[in-house]
Amino acid sequence: MTKLLVPRSLADYEAVFAQFISTNYNLTYDRWKERKSLASIAYENTLFYKGFLLQAAVRMHRQPSTTATPFVGWQGVQSKLTAGESAVEFVHFKYQGIDTALEGDTLYAAFILLPDNQPPRFVPICRQSELANS
Repeated sequence: MTKLLVPRSLADYEAVFAQFISTNYNLTYDRWKERKSLASIAYENTLFYKGFLLQAAVRMHRQPSTTATPFVGWQGVQSKLTAGESAVEFVHFKYQGIDTALEGDTLYAAFILLPDNQPPRFVPICRQSELANS
């Protein structure tokens, strides 16, 4: 099944996507060590969200088209990678998970995709408060 970003629906879902993606990152951060499959889901949602934002930006600058843009998932991105290449998606999100010491802090992470037929890897990087103190 092909997922499509239809221009007329962009405005309707912008706030919903933003909240969804933040919740998705929080769940992935809290459970990525025991459930590595969460990285695949979060990476897929990241690609969809980026496509959504791109469509919204294009829409702001010109008359919306009536055609839909096909969604390319992580397997589609991976199929274009050659040996020695990688796809890296950096993300940040306000933490609202199970670790109370992190509550409210902005966290930075990356999804790393290699051409090895393995799902994306989730790699926590740091907290915004750590950057502010360095």
